[in-house]
Amino acid sequence: IYFSALGLAYVMVEMVLVQKLTFFLGIPALALAVVLCSMLVFSGLGAGLTTRFKGNPAKALMMTCGGVAALLVAYSFLLDPVVKSAMALPLPVRVLITLLLLAPPALVMGMPFPTAIAALGSKQKDLVVSGWVVNGYFSVLGSCLAVMTSISLGFVAVLFIGALAYGVAALARPLGVVE
Repeated sequence: IYFSALGLAYVMVEMVLVQKLTFFLGIPALALAVVLCSMLVFSGLGAGLTTRFKGNPAKALMMTCGGVAALLVAYSFLLDPVVKSAMALPLPVRVLITLLLLAPPALVMGMPFPTAIAALGSKQKDLVVSGWVVNGYFSVLGSCLAVMTSISLGFVAVLFIGALAYGVAALARPLGVVE
């Protein structure tokens, strides 16, 4: 449940951010490049910061997943007003604003997966491969669900589903393994 929720949520949020910021940046290829690159870079930085989580991985997983969920709920309300207020700015400034908008959620979104992998690797190495596989499968599924959900219910709904999935991950952390 934990790794499936992470895979589903990450890609759904990523796809919505690409779509929402395409209009803001004005050039679809640029928006895709800026959003994907910054999500990967900031998530990688977040993953790197997880080496500082010493002691209680269960608490770290709850806090990072809960933090992502809270950020996504906030972004579902704040992203549109920020983007609308900055539409008239020059493109380089809008790219910088995009980077600044993506940094907080992407940084925290990069933390739950490596934290769980590290904790599992120290106790049950056989579950590490399963975690990767399940996460990858649900990442692919999440891209399809993001498209269908955004068409049916809108982008905000997809952000809420992403927040809900991170909340599920916070509660379903690899119990018994990462305690």
